[in-house]
Amino acid sequence: MEEKKEQIFFAMVRKLVKEQGKTTIKDVVEGAGLPIGTYYTGRDDGNLPRADIVVKIARTLKTSVEELVTGKKPVLSENSVKKQKDMDQILDELEEAIKQYREKSKLEKTIKKRHK
Repeated sequence: MEEKKEQIFFAMVRKLVKEQGKTTIKDVVEGAGLPIGTYYTGRDDGNLPRADIVVKIARTLKTSVEELVTGKKPVLSENSVKKQKDMDQILDELEEAIKQYREKSKLEKTIKKRHK
């Protein structure tokens, strides 16, 4: 008997979260804009989240929607793989820049408070 896409989706989310070991299902799901209770209700009822939520979860887990829904990695051309690696690097650099900006802003606020 073939697994339904809903079963595969929830199993893949669980598997990827465990493999990456850097977050929890709750963090991934809520970060995508879906309350954790809604996620678990959907899982228990066999319903996939909305497409936009699935896309956000896939991005957070650095995988494709296709892999989340089918359990299979998509076949990508060499050019697509390079573009994906380039995009991943850009996103990593952007996340680091945002982190540094927030730290700098926090430091500047602390300095201003001390000079008052």
